[in-house]
Amino acid sequence: MKELPREEIEKCLEILDENEHHLHTEKDLGDFLSKTINDPIPLSTPQWRMWLYENYSETQSALLFKEHHVMADGLGILEIILLIVDEFKPEAIIDFRPTTWIKQMFLYIISPLFILYYMIPILCKRRDKSSITNVSLSGEKQFAIGRRFSLEDMKRSSRDLGVSMNDLAAGALSRGLAEYLADQKDIDHSKTLTAMVPVNLRTKKVRKPSDVKLQNNFTLVLLDFKMGQTLEDEIKRVNRLMKKARSSIKPLTTMFIQQLIIRFLPLFITKPLMDYTAGKC
Repeated sequence: MKELPREEIEKCLEILDENEHHLHTEKDLGDFLSKTINDPIPLSTPQWRMWLYENYSETQSALLFKEHHVMADGLGILEIILLIVDEFKPEAIIDFRPTTWIKQMFLYIISPLFILYYMIPILCKRRDKSSITNVSLSGEKQFAIGRRFSLEDMKRSSRDLGVSMNDLAAGALSRGLAEYLADQKDIDHSKTLTAMVPVNLRTKKVRKPSDVKLQNNFTLVLLDFKMGQTLEDEIKRVNRLMKKARSSIKPLTTMFIQQLIIRFLPLFITKPLMDYTAGKC
C-alpha cells in the first residue's frame, strides 16, 4: 500500500476554525455537509476529506468524513470505520446473506445474454426528469440528519413483520416520502416514484480486521415506491420486490454491464455513456 506524504494528508484533513464555522447542533452539521458534499474532489488528490470541529459541545468533538464512491461502498466504509474505533465489532455491521460463488459464476456466464433486455428500457427512459413532477433534475445532493431510532426497536419491528432491516428502512422511507409529497403542489399522485436501491453482492462477511478491504461490491436496481400505501403494506411490498431482485439475474447483469463499459471502453466513450445512463434514473 502506498504511503502518502504528510502534506497530502494535511490537504485531506482540516481542523475547522471556530471563528468561521459554528457547529453546535445536528442541523449545523447537516448544513455544513450540504455545502461541502457537492464540491468535487480533485482527481490529483486522495479521494476523501475529513473535517474536525473540536468544540461541538462541552464534552464532544465532531469528526466529519466524505469519500468518493470509487473508494468503497457503504458497507466498505463501515468496515473501515471498525478499524479505527476502540474495539473491532463486526456484529455492528448490518447483517446480510452473502451471495454464493456458485450463483455468482452462473449469473456471470448467462448475464451477457440479457444485456439488451435490461439496457433498452433504461435507454428509452426520459433523461433527467422526475418521474412524478416532470421537473428537470439537477443532480445536486442535499444532506439532512433525521430523528434517531433505536436499533433494537428496528430489529424487533423487522422480526414482527418478517422482513429485513433494509426492507423496513426502505419501506418507511417510501411511506415518508409519500406523506411529504402529498403536501407538495404539482405532484401527480397517480404515478410512482422510481428510486435506485443498492443490492449487496458480497460473498462473505467480515469476521476479523484482515477481512476488511476497500471494495464496491454491490449493484443498483430500480424500485418503484407507491404513493398511496399504508406503512405496513409498503414495507411488505418492498420486501417482496427486494426478494425478487436478489434472486433474479438483474443485479449481476447490471454490474456486468458497468464493468464491461468501465474496463474495455476508452474514457472519452465511458464518461458520457455513464453520465447519460445515470441521468435516466
